[in-house]
Amino acid sequence: MSRTDRMAADLSRTGGSIERDTEQ
Repeated sequence: MSRTDRMAADLSRTGGSIERDTEQ
């Protein structure tokens, strides 16, 4: 699994919480 695939899976699983954390 590539890194982007893993990130997309994490985002869908956490509901985007990771994306918000990295933005802040």
